[in-house]
Amino acid sequence: MSTGLNKTHQRRDVILASLCDYFGKSTIDNLLLCGFLRVIEKLQTDELDGISIASKIHKKTKNIVPDELATPDNEEGIIAELPHLKEGFPACPIVVRIGFHIPFVHRGAGSRHLTGNVIEFPNRDFFPKEENKTEGSLKGLVEVLKNSSQLYQLNPLKYVFYSSKHQYGIVCTLNEKSNRLEVVTVRPVRKKELPQNLWGNQWIKISGALIFPDQAASVPLSSCLQTTERKHTEPQSTKSHEDNYLDVDYTPALRNAIERAKRNLRSDANNIQGFYSKSKKIAVLVAENLSAVSAPSVLLHELGIHMAYDTFFKNKLQPIIEEAPSLLEHLVAKSDPIGLYAQSQLTLAQITKKSKGYKEEVCAYLVESCALHAVTEPSLIRWFNGLKSKTSVWLYEHGFKEVDKLSPRDLVTIAKANVKEIARQKPEVKLSPGGMEVLAEHVKAMNFKYSKITDAEPEIKTLYRKFVELEQAGKPLPKAAVVEKRTGGMQR
Repeated sequence: MSTGLNKTHQRRDVILASLCDYFGKSTIDNLLLCGFLRVIEKLQTDELDGISIASKIHKKTKNIVPDELATPDNEEGIIAELPHLKEGFPACPIVVRIGFHIPFVHRGAGSRHLTGNVIEFPNRDFFPKEENKTEGSLKGLVEVLKNSSQLYQLNPLKYVFYSSKHQYGIVCTLNEKSNRLEVVTVRPVRKKELPQNLWGNQWIKISGALIFPDQAASVPLSSCLQTTERKHTEPQSTKSHEDNYLDVDYTPALRNAIERAKRNLRSDANNIQGFYSKSKKIAVLVAENLSAVSAPSVLLHELGIHMAYDTFFKNKLQPIIEEAPSLLEHLVAKSDPIGLYAQSQLTLAQITKKSKGYKEEVCAYLVESCALHAVTEPSLIRWFNGLKSKTSVWLYEHGFKEVDKLSPRDLVTIAKANVKEIARQKPEVKLSPGGMEVLAEHVKAMNFKYSKITDAEPEIKTLYRKFVELEQAGKPLPKAAVVEKRTGGMQR
């Protein structure tokens, strides 16, 4: 997140013009068209997705079920039973734990997370007339499970039940100790998304295979019996198998938590210049808090570092980000303008060493500062030399002519190149991060096949298109050939 005190109230078209001047009109147009960038006039409550707010985890660990499944025969409180269908896949009950929910960042698990999701995203609520959103979210969960057609195995401990009818996936983790599949979240699957591209090729058919508890003893919804005097967040005895079950409703508590989060964010809205939403994969710039001078550096911060690190270039940026905090301390100790500016922005954003993502934020603010100040400090030069050695293959792939001659100022150029590369990515045809890693190995192999990188570009582009098609078809990507190393390499 970028913050600042600039109150020049430049209009949105002025900010867009400055971005086009700095990055090029086609780059900005593509970012806007693909949904990677938004420039808004003023920060509103519904734009606050993506800024982390802390939440607490409930201490109790009882399984949660909808009222209709709280029957005498359901002694453990399971949602459904997955029978043995194939070797290597679990055969066990599916349960929902109490869990936790963090507003606006789609982080959490269990019943609290399911409840929070339908409050934050009403379009995901299968039972909008149900006032008890805990009850409604659990009933929606059962509805998706009953219509699930496939079970995907992401790894031995993580699974997804997929319903093609509802286009939802239920993410679960396997608790090896209790041999239970515990529900993490329910996520929508967009029409353009293929389940195999999301979750891989390890899956089995499960249509009609799940076994649900006997519902004959179900009673009227317990939420209808609650009075205004009762505390909804505290368990109360239920009439359905009361020896084993307690009423529960997290709706009021989570509504209050979400409203508090909104109020806290509103109070900071006047200082927020931009932020990156991980859940939506989009950078948002706030025009009224930006100037034509500051807008490009904020976009470098949010999209050139945060989005690049979160999406296409995580592995390449990791070493740079790890070194950023110690570099910042050194720059501040020497009163270097770049370090002082970055530190002031961190302080303004209330980001400390204990904050989540601190290293990434330090790196982003250093890059933002480099875009505004001259780079002369030797330690920053050494940091950039490390960047060159760790990202040389990436630099070759993305058009940097002479890596050895790059200056510290080119740190900004790299972030700027990230912005342009993201702008070129089309959401429906982009290669996954794993696919980019495989492609990079093929490019390395070409180092011994071509004398110039420009000669290899047609083959690289052909491979990219082929890899995208293979990923969309759910097929594995071919490994790069192992070749005998020769002296020298591709030249520009």
